[in-house]
Amino acid sequence: MVEISVDGGTIKVDVLGWSKIWCLKSRLAAPLRCVRGVRADGPLPRRFWIRLPGTQIPGVIKAGSYCNGSQWSFWDVRRRRDDVVVIELQGWKYDYLVVEVKNPAATVAVIRNALSLHSSGNLSRSF
Repeated sequence: MVEISVDGGTIKVDVLGWSKIWCLKSRLAAPLRCVRGVRADGPLPRRFWIRLPGTQIPGVIKAGSYCNGSQWSFWDVRRRRDDVVVIELQGWKYDYLVVEVKNPAATVAVIRNALSLHSSGNLSRSF
């Protein structure tokens, strides 16, 4: 599981607990300007992803960095898929962040609010 926050023009993804071991990462920080979309419903990105590095046990866990030859994604997902947020990015290291969070609806709302503030040039609000 991860915790997502927005600080200025950056989305911060803090990997929590055992996920740090499975993902082989503890934190990511993506520029808000690279975010193309965020959702908490719909299908997960589907392609043939090669684990580089990370952990995968089919049907149990998918965590870490994955590549399909042209795109990179970062995953931290367990069996339950109803708490997953998908963040689509462009022009950054990863093209997708697919992660489990405690409250997907609130996380999506915070990111969308930050995107609207970012596009209007007002990033002085805190979340």
